[in-house]
This record gives sequence, structure tokens and C-alpha cells, in this order.
Amino acid sequence: MSSFGTTLFSGSPLIRWAISPFIVLTMLVLPLTSQSSTPQAVLSLVGIELLGLFLLLGLWTKGRIKNISFRFVAGLVVIAYASYLIYELCFSGKPLTFEGRSSEASPKKSIVGFIVIGLPCLWFTVFGRFTFSPVPKIADSDHAHQNDEGDKKNG
Repeated sequence: MSSFGTTLFSGSPLIRWAISPFIVLTMLVLPLTSQSSTPQAVLSLVGIELLGLFLLLGLWTKGRIKNISFRFVAGLVVIAYASYLIYELCFSGKPLTFEGRSSEASPKKSIVGFIVIGLPCLWFTVFGRFTFSPVPKIADSDHAHQNDEGDKKNG
């Protein structure tokens, strides 16, 4: 498996400073530009604001709070894709076909999106990782010992 989750959620200052201004700008501007006050629009806006809040919390905190924040982000993505899937399959009235324009929402796209994005996010929400195997825990003394051996090989 790749180290995608580890890289994205590592707390790198580059990632934190590159993403945070756009998240804050979106959180400030989006409510001002929303023209609809339907329950669906308000719920979507609240979901996006929560997503931004948890993303910022995860990027700028450490330890358990960071882990829980990113799991909430993944959970919100699961809810969004599950809602899209349910709407397209049950309420849109569109047939499940492999034809149509690529820019239109369709039941087929909701299934593919849920499988490709929703299920990995569900996995991360439940287990806190994208891999199937648990991340091995290295004790501080073992980690220091491994660094010493690596220095001896390299030096």
C-alpha cells in the first residue's frame, strides 16, 4: 500500500501552510455567497463548514486531537458520498446506464465515487489508517537504536 495517508496527514508545515489559507477563505466566503435557504442547501453549507473546521483542527494540532479531527473529515466525506449514492439510486429517477454525458451526475458515477472515495474514507474513519495492516509501533529506544545502526552503515 502507498503512504498516501501518512504523507497527507503528517503535519508537514508545507502542506499546513499551503492548504490552510484556502480553507479559511472558503469558510468565510461560502456562507456569504449562498443564495439558497432550502434545508438541503443549509445542510450542505453546515457540512462544508464542519469539514473546514475539522481540517484546520487536524492540520494545526497534534496527537489524539489531530487523529480524531482527520477521522471526522473522512466521516463527513463518507456521509456526502453515501448521500449522493442514495439520492442517485433511489430519488433521481435516472436509470442505471453506462451512457450519457460525462459532466452529468448519474447512478453509475455515484456507485464508482462511493467505491473509489467513500469506502477508503470509511476505512480511515473506522480504523484511522488507509492500509490493511496496523502501523507497527516502534519504541523510542528501538527507534534511536535503528538510527544509530543506520548512521554506522552510512558513515
